[in-house]
Parts: sequence; structure tokens; C-alpha cells
Amino acid sequence: MSNTADLSEFRILALLAQERFAEALEAVQIQLSDNPASTSLHDLAAICAGWLGQNDLAEAHWRRAVALEPANAGVLFNLGSLLIDPAPEEAERLLREAAHLQPQSAPVHANLALICERQQRREEAERHYRQAMQCDADTPALRFNFASFLATSAHTEQQEEAKSLFLAVLQTAPQHLGALNNLGKLLFETGYVSAAKTAYTEAVTHHPGQPVARVNLGNVLLHLDELPAATEHFEAALAIEPDIVSAHPGL
Repeated sequence: MSNTADLSEFRILALLAQERFAEALEAVQIQLSDNPASTSLHDLAAICAGWLGQNDLAEAHWRRAVALEPANAGVLFNLGSLLIDPAPEEAERLLREAAHLQPQSAPVHANLALICERQQRREEAERHYRQAMQCDADTPALRFNFASFLATSAHTEQQEEAKSLFLAVLQTAPQHLGALNNLGKLLFETGYVSAAKTAYTEAVTHHPGQPVARVNLGNVLLHLDELPAATEHFEAALAIEPDIVSAHPGL
């Protein structure tokens, strides 16, 4: 690639870093008109389109990138990730190809785990989650997703592992709403009601406008017969979101 092309891609990356996605897409399309066989430019175009919510355009560019360079693990991962919801079977095939090329990629294994989890292939999902954790045990999003997966297990040892992972997430991100809510749910279901109250209270403290956190705390307070406080949170949830059905049984 020429120095001019290198500088052009650097400018596009700079625009992306500034979240100027429309300008970045326009710039990369200009470059593609001169260099339509560039895998990296199609990849950048797809990334820009994705940020702009233009998934069809993103898919078209990533498919072109895969056709140009079938063994590019990055574009295989990107296209596979885009297709997880609309085309999970093709997504899994692409992600498995990416995993073959980059077996130590945590994001690839994490997305394979997500597909397997959705299809109720729990043993396979757990294997991919653990492979992802071996590659990158410190990313809060990965810890949270694996913890949420383990929290749905019927096995006590996996539930305990889930609690530890939720706590690890909260050590690095103390206001993580998902971790606070899911940890509270797991604690409540396993009989640690006071601890669940603490988790839900933290969730409401840091995210007072989240109705689900309000309902969760209200349910724990109702369980503890703290009725005025429970009523306050149920009513607050309905004030935020009048159609939130889960607040009505408590009231």
C-alpha cells in the first residue's frame, strides 16, 4: 500500500476515534473508488456503516472483504458478529473459521459462547466462555456475560462462581447496573436476602432512573415486610415507566 493510502486510512481512523462516523464513511468510500480490492478499506467502511446503524451496508462491505481475503480472522469475526441475531448458523460458521485462525481470541470465543447459550448448548457455551476467560480474564463485559450464564445454572458451585465473577466486575466497575441487578437476583434466589437488598440498593442509588432496579428492590423490601419502602419503589418504577408490568404484582 502506498504512503498516501496509509495516510488516508489514518485519517479515517482519526475520524472514527472522534465518532465522526458519517465523515469517516464518506472518506473511506472515496478511497474505495480508487482501490476497490482493499480488504482493509471494506472493513473500515463496514465499521463506519455499523456505527451509523446501516447494517445492510456493513454486511455488504464485510462480505466483500471476506471474498477478497477469506483467511482474514478480523473480518470473519466482524461479519460473524453482525450476523449473530439475523443468521446464527452462518455466524457460527464464520466465527469458527475465525477461531481456527486465531484460537486465542477472547472475543471470538465469547461470541461463539453466546450463540451456543442461546441454542441451549450449555456445555459447549461454557467451554467457549472458559476459553475466552483464559485469553482475557480481566475484561468486565466478558466477566459479566460469563457470570450471567453461570447464574442460570442449577449447580451450586457454578452459582458461587457466578457470585465471585459479579463481585470481580464490581471491583473494577462499582456502578455496573447489570452486575448489581444480576448479583442481587442470584443472592435473593439462593437465600441471601440481606445481601440482595444491599446489591439492589446500590443499583438504585447509582441508577435512580432505572425502573427494573426499583422493582427488584421493591420485591426484596416486600419480602422483608418493609411495606412503605417497597411501595415507594414500586410507585417510583411506575412513574418512570407506566407500562412496567412487573411493578403491579408487588403493589
